[in-house]
Amino acid sequence: MYLEVQIKDIIIIIIIERTKAGLESAKLRGKVLGRRKGLTIKGEENAILCAYHFNEGILSIPNILKKVEVSKATYYKYLELKGLKGKVKPYKKTNHQE
Repeated sequence: MYLEVQIKDIIIIIIIERTKAGLESAKLRGKVLGRRKGLTIKGEENAILCAYHFNEGILSIPNILKKVEVSKATYYKYLELKGLKGKVKPYKKTNHQE
């Protein structure tokens, strides 16, 4: 049992060392590692929609989140990217008679 645990630990250490060596090798070859900066095409479209609905002032934030299908955190990130951070949401009253 103890020997089995030691073997697993050694295997994990070898995997970690090989991963680090591979990453270092890629860096030396000039590869850029990690996630790309910026938004995807779909993310940019969603950011535009969020900014549009924010400026339009008709939908509430929960309704915008449902319509654009993004989380609240993503919504606020998109507004920040579109230069609307800290702005007060315009609100237009509509006369709906039900």
